[in-house]
Order: sequence, then C-alpha cells, then structure tokens
Amino acid sequence: MDNSGESSPSSVKRASGPLLLRLVPSGWFDQSKAVMGRLHLELFLPAVNQEARTVSPSFLRQTGEALDKAFSHRTPYNVFAALFLPALTKSTEKFARGQACADLARVACALERHRLAHGSYPESLDALTPVFLAKLPHDVISAQPLKYRRTDAGQFLLYAVGWNETDDSGQIGLTEKGNFDWSKGDWVWRYPAK
Repeated sequence: MDNSGESSPSSVKRASGPLLLRLVPSGWFDQSKAVMGRLHLELFLPAVNQEARTVSPSFLRQTGEALDKAFSHRTPYNVFAALFLPALTKSTEKFARGQACADLARVACALERHRLAHGSYPESLDALTPVFLAKLPHDVISAQPLKYRRTDAGQFLLYAVGWNETDDSGQIGLTEKGNFDWSKGDWVWRYPAK
C-alpha cells in the first residue's frame, strides 16, 4: 500500500513473493536439499583432490553433462537444485584459478628475492628451495611442476597449465575482443607485465 492506503503494483509484487514461497510444501525444499547434497558429493567433491592439491577440469566437464542429464526432467523435488548447482561448477573453477594465482605469486616473489640476492634469476625453480621457498608448489591442474624459463631480456616466464589442461608454452587465451579468457591457454605470470 502507498500512503493513501491503496495497493500499488510494486507493493503487491513484493508481498506476493514470500506468500508464494509459504504456499510451497516444505517437503519440496527438503527433497531438493537432499538432491543437492547427493549431487554435490557425487559430482563436485571428487573434482578436487585436497591431498594432492589438484582440480580436474575434465571431471567437472563430465559433471556438467551429468547435471544436464539429471535435470532434463524438472520436478518440484529438483527444481531448486537445478537452479543452484550449476553455479558450483564455476566456483570450483574460480577456486583453481585463485590457488594457481596465489602459487604463481609466491614463486614470483621467491624468484625476485633470488635475483636480489644473486643478481639474476635462477636457471631452474629448484634453486629457490629451501632458502627462498620451503617447498615449490605444483600446478593445481596438471599436478606437475610449474613451468618456468628465463627470457632473453633477463626476465622470466612462469606459468601453470590452464583450464584446457594443455601446455600452451606460456601463451594466454584471449577472447575475440582481445580480453583475457581463463578457459583457454595457460595461466601466466609474466614479468614484467606486458
């Protein structure tokens, strides 16, 4: 209602949303929570190996296909799960990118400390342990060592295999408009930044 005591379309719309949710049987929510929990355990958790500190993009791609199949027939018991679960695929990808960026930054800082102490970057990342890093992090996608090489200009190129699970020799992926595309190419720490 507005100040005159009459209902406005926006106030009716705001009031009808919570009312509709109260009309939905609570069992639908409970069943949807059970579906989300089961699918999370079966499809999302296995993509991340906490002990090995790795994420499997190919497993998550299969998860997307399994979700499409699981939600091909919408029912009142899975409609909420169908709305919320696809976002978990993106959150796992963001986690992997965040961890890769943090690992690359740690190694880049150790490389810079090595340069300050010795006048140049090392031939290999092994020279960083144990003085500059207690342990070298590995690539969260491939579980292999991070890729590193010195450049001709006396700088370095450091990268992890990207979401495409392919070593693209330190090439980043770009969209058609020239913006960075996390799903293509490698995840690169280039110094200095271009």
